[in-house]
Amino acid sequence: MRNRNRQDTEQPAAIRGGTPIEPVPIEVAASAARAQRQRRRWLAAIVLAPAIAVALAIVATQVKLGGRSAAPAVHDWTLGLRLVEAGKTAKGIALLETLVEALPEGTERTRGHLRLAEVYVTLGEKKSHYFNSAIRHYARALEAPADGVPLDELLYKTGRCFLRLGSYESALEFFQRLGAEFPESPFTPEARLEAAECLLAMGKYEAARRAFAEVAKVYWDDPLGETAFFRFADSFVVQAQSLRGK
Repeated sequence: MRNRNRQDTEQPAAIRGGTPIEPVPIEVAASAARAQRQRRRWLAAIVLAPAIAVALAIVATQVKLGGRSAAPAVHDWTLGLRLVEAGKTAKGIALLETLVEALPEGTERTRGHLRLAEVYVTLGEKKSHYFNSAIRHYARALEAPADGVPLDELLYKTGRCFLRLGSYESALEFFQRLGAEFPESPFTPEARLEAAECLLAMGKYEAARRAFAEVAKVYWDDPLGETAFFRFADSFVVQAQSLRGK
């Protein structure tokens, strides 16, 4: 009985103390760690790939349907302007056009049209055909007026673009509209003088002289009135020259 108990209690040394563990070489451990990290990367890619694809599809759909999208980054707009200034006009303008159309509809896009119109006006000082593009963007802004956008200034600048193109009837329409809708606008005096110039260029001498006389009378103590007075006198010379040409 005593012997059986001793046999039960006595255990091999390997069991009592545990089997000794051989140390793992550093190279083997590092290799195993790298393999584990690689498996984690693949797992993350498998999980995230569908989510990324869905996000890209949503963005593409918003752009296609004209939905709201993020405003163009400032550095993108600056890049477009730098391309224009560097003489790479077509490339720069293409970028700016794309950025404006990507803006959310409403105030942001309207202001984008105004900014781009100003770029075209600057280009028009060297090549007048760019005034056509400026007019196009001014028209887009007029179609969707937004809070804070000065319509009187917009009408005046559109008329100026038509005037620079020699489209006197269209220019006259915008100048007269400005005077009728915004009589107190700071742009109205200049618009009235420009309207008289349009009438003179169109050969409507009597109407032009009446317009010049009115501007001279209203703004007699201003350089604008002095200019109108001298243009009133010049109108007779312009008329005489037109008769001589006939």
